[in-house]
Amino acid sequence: METRRPTAKEQAGIQWWNSLTEAERAAALKAAGWKSGGAWTPSAADAWTVHKMRSGLGGPVLNFVCSEPVVY
Repeated sequence: METRRPTAKEQAGIQWWNSLTEAERAAALKAAGWKSGGAWTPSAADAWTVHKMRSGLGGPVLNFVCSEPVVY
């Protein structure tokens, strides 16, 4: 199995997630759409995407909360 190093953007997300307290992680997951008993559970990557969008780091700032995954 091949492994690869994280990209710079992935590494930034990893560092952001690792810098959060448990309470901050819970808040970030909630902002990404977590809800008790929900059919879908957002990941740390989902929380990072929402954080970037809301803070202007990842393109246009959107008032965005996931309720279900986007399926293409």
